Amino acid sequence: MRLLRSRAGRWVLPLAAVWIAAGCGTSYVEEEIEIKRLARPDLAALGQHAAFAENEGATTPVPSTLDAWLRYGLTHNAGLRSSYQAWRAALERVPQVIALPEPKFSYSQFVERVQTRTGAQEQKFSLSQAFPWFGKLEARGRVAARAAEKLWWDLEAAAFAVDQEIRDAFFEYVYLRQVIDITNENLVLLKRLEPVAQRRVQGGASENELLRLQVEIGKLENELETLQTFRKPLSSRLRAAMNWRGEDILPWPDAPKHVEGKLRTEGLQQALLESNPRLRAIREQIHQAEERIELAKLSGYPDLGFGATYIATDEAISPNVGGSGDDPLSFTLSFTLPIWRQKYNAEVREAEARKRSAATQLVQAENDLRAKLDQALYKLDDALRQRDLYQLSLIPRARQALEVTQVAYQAGRATLTDYIDAQRVYLGFERAYDRARADLEQARARIRALTGGIMP
Repeated sequence: MRLLRSRAGRWVLPLAAVWIAAGCGTSYVEEEIEIKRLARPDLAALGQHAAFAENEGATTPVPSTLDAWLRYGLTHNAGLRSSYQAWRAALERVPQVIALPEPKFSYSQFVERVQTRTGAQEQKFSLSQAFPWFGKLEARGRVAARAAEKLWWDLEAAAFAVDQEIRDAFFEYVYLRQVIDITNENLVLLKRLEPVAQRRVQGGASENELLRLQVEIGKLENELETLQTFRKPLSSRLRAAMNWRGEDILPWPDAPKHVEGKLRTEGLQQALLESNPRLRAIREQIHQAEERIELAKLSGYPDLGFGATYIATDEAISPNVGGSGDDPLSFTLSFTLPIWRQKYNAEVREAEARKRSAATQLVQAENDLRAKLDQALYKLDDALRQRDLYQLSLIPRARQALEVTQVAYQAGRATLTDYIDAQRVYLGFERAYDRARADLEQARARIRALTGGIMP
């Protein structure tokens, strides 16, 4: 028996090299991760820890600023981590689908040796490799890559949603603090008037003003308690968005810098269509469906197979036989027979239907998002108008009216009721101004999420 004679070696070794090369993985995954890391380093940080402990995030984000809380939320939000790992899992599908099928090796031991002229055949070794039709592996890779890219844009959309939620809750938290401060200040002012009103009653003035003042104080105390109670659920909203599992109530945030002056809103509709991550995800679905159509068309072509069989043969009984003990080597070419055409035609029709579905989904999503952007722009314009109205006109006049009423009350030319009414109007305008500023920032956050990061 002569194993791996020179004739066999000339063929087996090159075939082995082909199989090894075909099985090698590509650097596609590493390259794609690096591209995304450079584009969105904040989202790339989501992959630094595959899992996190129960007590992770148990240190307060410091300082208590919007930027600090946004950074914390975008790197700790559990939903974003889940989306990131889903994208990573989809990336790992690419090297799987573009790899060749595993080669097959078979070994046969003859129970009874097959006698031939050149000797008895004892063992048989076979090695084969299947090769999908030209272009099939590449098409599968493109389909898988499009699926991964779609999941990346889903991650981007989720990140912008988290960003908007944190901004929205942050400015609501800021507004709550401002309202509590304003209400507290006005409560202190009214309580300072109570001894004055009591002395007036003792001096013979009507008791109605004192009762009116006490009622107003009671209303403000009740309102203040309601506002203070609302802090915990609003803090919980922020904690949920950031995946913060520290103390129940977050500290009051530092005073943010509110936008001033006019805002540029030109080109936002175009930015929505070009940069909205939800629309980009749907476009990837369309591209994926197009790749599926090409793959479905290729499915109707045969797959090829190549193999080699080596038979170990003992020496012939007669020593004078030519070729005694030579080991036969044969090569095999095989291919599948894709005769069930209805199957492949249905596969093409399925892919075409998926493309049409994604295309109509894109149209509807564009319509919905345009409407949401129009609504956000309306809220932005209204908040700007309200802010300027209260800041430039109503609050200065209400403050002036309050000062005049206070002087008149001290001089006995105005009643306590007049002063309370002026104080209530001024308080209402201050709160409305702070509400308009919060609405303005929340509208800007909504527009930023819709346009893929463009802030008016």
